Amino acid sequence: MEAAGGLEVRPVSSRRDWRAFHQVRRQVYRRDPSAVMPLDRQERERLDPAVHPFYEHAEREVFVCWEGRRPVGRVAAIVDHLHRQVHQDDVGFFGFFESPNRPDVARKLLETARRWLEPFGCRTLRGPVSPSLKGEFGVQISGHETPPYIMMAYTPKYYDDLLRGLGFEVVKSFFAYRCGFDELARSQTKYAEVSEVCRKIAERFPELEPGTLDPRDVDGELRRMNALANDVRQDVWGFVPLTAAELDYMVRQVRRVLDPDLFAFVRREGELVGYLTMLPDVNWALQRSVGRWDWLRIPQLLFWLRRTRRARVFAVGAHEKYRHGGIAVLLMKKLFDQSASRYQEFEISWIVEDNARSFRSLQRMLPVTLYKTYCLYDRSMEPFYSCDGERGDVA
Repeated sequence: MEAAGGLEVRPVSSRRDWRAFHQVRRQVYRRDPSAVMPLDRQERERLDPAVHPFYEHAEREVFVCWEGRRPVGRVAAIVDHLHRQVHQDDVGFFGFFESPNRPDVARKLLETARRWLEPFGCRTLRGPVSPSLKGEFGVQISGHETPPYIMMAYTPKYYDDLLRGLGFEVVKSFFAYRCGFDELARSQTKYAEVSEVCRKIAERFPELEPGTLDPRDVDGELRRMNALANDVRQDVWGFVPLTAAELDYMVRQVRRVLDPDLFAFVRREGELVGYLTMLPDVNWALQRSVGRWDWLRIPQLLFWLRRTRRARVFAVGAHEKYRHGGIAVLLMKKLFDQSASRYQEFEISWIVEDNARSFRSLQRMLPVTLYKTYCLYDRSMEPFYSCDGERGDVA
């Protein structure tokens, strides 16, 4: 790679490079009280083709930007062949992007990603995604006062200006809502109203059988949920089905933190027709673990995880027949009855802007507040130019 302006972008190829890759994130967020540092091993696995099944249908290259001997930025270039097959487009992705508030660093990184993606025939550069919409993605626009929930992105406020200044435009916005079950528990009137709505839904659909996760058949329950999700979410923007291998990997990753009380299912004659699942907020525990090395943080993580009072609505869906019949309220009420004694605060995320209007019915019934916005950006694959008009090519 050719250095320009004191900056040099190189692919990650050694342990030293990986240490620099993780160091960049710590540098960018070192003074941000809301940032959560992931375990290095966790982040490494999300980029390891030998470990993560995402790369059974995707390819990537990882880069670090150096200024002399100091790492100052990082990025991954990602091509998801399954996404291109499903959507019939020519989109290439960038992710795991971190940069100081310096257009020269960001331009150098993204030009490198663009050049790597070019031979795949990509015509649009989209991001940030890490590594896809099934993981962390987007730039956080609002709500920086509170830490991110599990598997939700967190970025500096200046990323929006930084990307727009490099020619990116917002392609889609996403929202996160806070739901205080502690507020519902304190309000007997509100609880009675929600209970009455659920009674009417049950009368309208007497064939529905509310239930929860069977702890004796966790893998089977999650496979049935994934099959329904892959069916009912096909019209969701950017949707790519979760493969069987990806589901198995995800189950292994979250098995330690799964709480049966955070699953609400609705069945019809034994067949799953609706689901709402939550995960305890691991990030709350991660933020309280101190030390740079994973071997120091993991014991603390396990200690704090048992004490978290926050959870994230990770997935929700219903058969087409029941999608607009208020089934989400029924599922949320069941989860409240099961878990309100332990969990007080929930985040419902992410909600794509196309579905925000239909989400308002839930807002009318439950103490739900919009409190965070995320944006995803697109740009043509034209070369990046520096402020003085020179091309940002990377040799």
